[in-house]
Amino acid sequence: MEEYRDDIKSKLHYMDEILHKISFMSQAENEKQLDDMTPSILKSVGKYTAADRAYIFEWNSEKKESFKNTFEWCASGIEPQIQNLQGILCW
Repeated sequence: MEEYRDDIKSKLHYMDEILHKISFMSQAENEKQLDDMTPSILKSVGKYTAADRAYIFEWNSEKKESFKNTFEWCASGIEPQIQNLQGILCW
């Protein structure tokens, strides 16, 4: 039961952290500031979900035929894959 409570407390902590960081995004004055905030949010999402990685993909072009991995967070000891996740075809 103690382990369950600790898990819930941890999840609530990271959810609060995610919401707090997202709320600061509205204060960004430009795209660079948003880009600078994104890795921290991905880290919190990864911790909340107990994931090894968290990604953001964007369309590669207006044709929307492929994706590119624009942001990646990796847990300690996990090898980044951002360079391998470029030009992912949709079909």
